[in-house]
Amino acid sequence: MKAFAKKFGFKTYTTDLSEAISIGDLVDNCLPNHMHAAPTISALSKGKHVLLEKPMAMNAQEAQEIVEAHKKAGDGVKGMLAFNYRFLPAVALAKELIEEGRLGKIHEYRAAYLHESLMRPNARATWRQSRELSGTGALGDLGSHAIDMASYLVGTIKAVMGKTYTVRQELPSRGGEMISQEVEDAFAALLSFEDGAYGVVEASKVSPGMKNFFRFEVHGSKGSLAFNLERPNELKFFTFDDEQKISGFRTIMATDPSHPYGGMWWPPGHVLGWEHSIDIEIGHFLECVASGSPVPPGATLEDGLLNQKIIDDISLSSEKGQWITV
Repeated sequence: MKAFAKKFGFKTYTTDLSEAISIGDLVDNCLPNHMHAAPTISALSKGKHVLLEKPMAMNAQEAQEIVEAHKKAGDGVKGMLAFNYRFLPAVALAKELIEEGRLGKIHEYRAAYLHESLMRPNARATWRQSRELSGTGALGDLGSHAIDMASYLVGTIKAVMGKTYTVRQELPSRGGEMISQEVEDAFAALLSFEDGAYGVVEASKVSPGMKNFFRFEVHGSKGSLAFNLERPNELKFFTFDDEQKISGFRTIMATDPSHPYGGMWWPPGHVLGWEHSIDIEIGHFLECVASGSPVPPGATLEDGLLNQKIIDDISLSSEKGQWITV
């Protein structure tokens, strides 16, 4: 720890969590899931601004307690969930196109977040395979992004029906001991939105060949759009407004100064990477802290609570085999 602090120029460091929370004005909680609630509540109670990693908590009860602590802290204390994909220019452009009515009335959302991580020959068990430490598997880790994107782009989700799966029953530890996987490594769910739209989401960590494949589509009465995280600068867009002879999906390279967050980085066509979504996200949060402005388009803690409720309800739906009202 001392060597790390010296290498990167940190003036101080500590391995004591309580002391870490007391240092400075802002806490970035990127600890494992079981350590999201207590440190965050402690930080909020001390008036610290908090950027919290997803999923928000182990369950909706913990998430509710975080929201209540934030309310007690007052409007001057900022809290935001780290759903960084909201801050990719192509995704922000998708939001703009929807709000401008270019897709018409939205009736369908579908998303798949697929990894090969648990099927690789060198895959090893971590805290993410423990229900006590992680709460959920692919549902909370990957599915939370797909669910947040559904809420961000389409609107409030009112009911879900889901099914979870576990393909890898055991994984070797770093020491070679076989460890039982206590959480799901894949899921699929149907969504029902308040405004009448429907959706399909799925996530998997057992999809060979998929490195970080997060694709979503939004379909409306006038057009459609599609995005794939493995090509993060591109947004696919189709509109019936085009004349028939040139009708088809176009690929928009969202790197122009006219695009969201355009002009913050490189000249047009000089593409951004995955890490830039986090840079923009953190910059936005710091600006909100400095100016006192609201955190949207970042995800609020209330957004995180609803996301956590949906995660819980998909798990419950899988157990009961029925639709669950959120």
